[in-house]
Amino acid sequence: MFPMKNKMGFLGVLIFLALAGVVTAGEISGKWIVTAENVDIEMVFKVDGNALTGTIYNPLSGETKIKEGKIDGDNFSFIAVRKFGQNETRILWKGLLDGDVIKFTRVFPGGGTTQIIGMRPKAAPPAQTKEKAGK
Repeated sequence: MFPMKNKMGFLGVLIFLALAGVVTAGEISGKWIVTAENVDIEMVFKVDGNALTGTIYNPLSGETKIKEGKIDGDNFSFIAVRKFGQNETRILWKGLLDGDVIKFTRVFPGGGTTQIIGMRPKAAPPAQTKEKAGK
């Protein structure tokens, strides 16, 4: 039906698209800082295929594990469960990766949302050494 050359080209495109999704997903891995309501929240993401795990540390409410994390190309989502008094609240985080920036939409029970930007922390510049004069 199709010449072998076309089949190989089609297969090559499929492999490229599959690998592109894996590379993008892997770029989410690591530490991110999100500022919400004047509080810096630290997120650490781990990627395993299309699954996203990790932790969120908020200095006001402590650490929580990421649950139900899913990755679809540059888009991902997860649930953070927070305890307020005796009640647990499931907060949905949706993210769109754009290089070293994540555009988050945080969805609260009842439908309220907030837009938040997350960024990779910048690495400290390497320490500079003084060159010894005359040597």
